[in-house]
Amino acid sequence: MFHEARGYNDAMKILVLGGTKFLGRHLVEAALAAGHEVTIFNRGLRAAALFPEVRKLIGDRGGDLRSLCSGSWDVVYDMSGYRPREVRATIEMLAARIARYIFVSTISVYDESGLSLENVEAGTSRGVTESAPVFREGTESGDAQAYGPLKAACEREVVSLLGGRGLIVRPGLIVGPYDPTFRFNYWINRLAQGGKILAPGRPGRYIQVVDVRDLADFLLRIGAAELLSTTVFNAVGKFESLTMGTLLETVGSVLEDRGGTELRRLTWVPDKVLLDQSIEEWTELPLWVAESGALASFFQIDSSAAERSGLSYRPIRRTVEAICDLHPELLVADRQGRMGEDGRILPTMTASLEEALLAGIG
Repeated sequence: MFHEARGYNDAMKILVLGGTKFLGRHLVEAALAAGHEVTIFNRGLRAAALFPEVRKLIGDRGGDLRSLCSGSWDVVYDMSGYRPREVRATIEMLAARIARYIFVSTISVYDESGLSLENVEAGTSRGVTESAPVFREGTESGDAQAYGPLKAACEREVVSLLGGRGLIVRPGLIVGPYDPTFRFNYWINRLAQGGKILAPGRPGRYIQVVDVRDLADFLLRIGAAELLSTTVFNAVGKFESLTMGTLLETVGSVLEDRGGTELRRLTWVPDKVLLDQSIEEWTELPLWVAESGALASFFQIDSSAAERSGLSYRPIRRTVEAICDLHPELLVADRQGRMGEDGRILPTMTASLEEALLAGIG
């Protein structure tokens, strides 16, 4: 168990849509530790034996909502809403029997073309706030570009149907135990291998990550709160608190404490060099986005509203340690051939490409 019992007012009846993969798993675990009564609704395809003490409703957001036709809950956490029509159908089914509905969205709803970040570097702004422009149009295609616009459309359904009973939470990069992606964990794996390591950009570049356990605790806090000053929250790492250099230093220190003896040397490669070599931001080189590019705002998000409502942060070292405890294979596995849960090769930089880039810059 990764969650200690914490106080969130009286026990609540909670419905989690999803709940067995990553954030949902931690939310359910934290809710149970706090004494809440939890029901999970999903397709029943993943981790069926997980949480045997929890009531499980089997169905499909795409059409089969029959198992939700009875019952009432204090809070619904929508971890799986992606298509607006499915979110609308779910809310219409539940609206008369719930007190609050919390939709887990994403900072990808922000329309980069409409963002103004000129004050961030001057220190007169804390970054992109919840009032920044979001996408207004989107299609239900399966490509990555549709993700933000579709989530924005889902948000509009929540607000339209529930008003102040609907809360929107927009996380950025979520990291921690059970992370199914190979983004943050790429760097643990890469530093564990040692050698000459390509580090992207500059060591002083600020990044933002939020520990999944801190996010789960925040979701419970706002679910239990009687009064909130807003209904939309950016839930990301603390603004201008963690740099890429500090992260990699911390990972190296944790590895050394665990007996890692591999020699490693970081070589910081400027954004321009990486862009000139057509390195794919974020996917091919995890946690890297060019500071002056279209994705720069990804690490310039204001989370102060969430912090005022209870979002707190554990030290990044504790996050790295928890990941290493649960995923010791990261400390020994070769990153080449790294597989995702669905059998796909996860898109990270190969050893041969890294060697070629480092050789090219001397």
